[in-house]
Amino acid sequence: MLYKKRIILKFREFLIERGLFFCSLISVFTILGIILVLSFETFEFFKEVPIIKFLTDTQWTPIFINKHFGILPLLCGTLEYRTIFTCGMTLFVLTFVLNTFSFKLKKHFQEVYE
Repeated sequence: MLYKKRIILKFREFLIERGLFFCSLISVFTILGIILVLSFETFEFFKEVPIIKFLTDTQWTPIFINKHFGILPLLCGTLEYRTIFTCGMTLFVLTFVLNTFSFKLKKHFQEVYE
């Protein structure tokens, strides 16, 4: 009876290992497929648009008749958003820290100056 349970447990363990291995293979092949598709589409895009024009053009109008694919406005907008977000978070953290520790700071400085 004990021997039968061990065989069943080993078989279940084998099935679980194979199932997990199969799932990992699916995820690896999915990632490889995504990388391949993005690579092919990127090569096709840069056949039409030179990389220098892509990096330095100041307009992003891909759906207009006169198409422009400049990435510069998108980068500037992203950097501007991140700068505003960073300043806001810094002010929030400073306010939080000062409000949280103001009592301790007040007590410490009162003892020092008295």
